[in-house]
Amino acid sequence: MNSLELVQNYVSRGYGYGLSVDIPSIELAKGVRRIPLSGFPPLVVGLLHSGKLKPVAARFAEEAVKAAAKLSKKRKG
Repeated sequence: MNSLELVQNYVSRGYGYGLSVDIPSIELAKGVRRIPLSGFPPLVVGLLHSGKLKPVAARFAEEAVKAAAKLSKKRKG
């Protein structure tokens, strides 16, 4: 599958099961449910670069930092 939405679309239409990452800001399609899996270590993501980033990479880095800060706030509060 090339998108998380496509997995939800197939599952909601009865075409089997799907497994995805949990993205807090994404609403689930009707007929799709979350099943929390405990016991997994947190996902650690890093960004490393040298020199000046191209505009698209710089934009990605900015958005990744914003998303990480937002998730961190939700986790704490």
